[in-house]
Amino acid sequence: MATIDLARVTAQAARYGAALGADLKLRMSDLENLDRMLLSFSKENFDRNKKAELTFIFGIYVGQTLISCELAILGFGWSDSPMGAILTNGRDFISPLSAVSLRLEGQGLPLPEYCKRELERIKKHK
Repeated sequence: MATIDLARVTAQAARYGAALGADLKLRMSDLENLDRMLLSFSKENFDRNKKAELTFIFGIYVGQTLISCELAILGFGWSDSPMGAILTNGRDFISPLSAVSLRLEGQGLPLPEYCKRELERIKKHK
């Protein structure tokens, strides 16, 4: 994966959150607030570039939350794929950027539910 300053991107997500009254600190419990933020953004008429920026920032944030809370111990890290940046351990993968992109469109599963299902799926195949 191209070199990305993950700390800078997650700090940027936290700044967006703070501006909207959400305290984003890479905790699984933060995903509910983030999901509400994304749904509120879905009502905005953002151009394609802004949606791509928000997908990237918040997708990285969701991925880093999953890594720090659950997936690091299972050997997951970031990798490039035809779908974009994904989390993988070489056998399984998760696409937090895709989940965020869907939520920005007002679609897909709520982030807490998406993450819970993905974690359950991965732990089954461990």
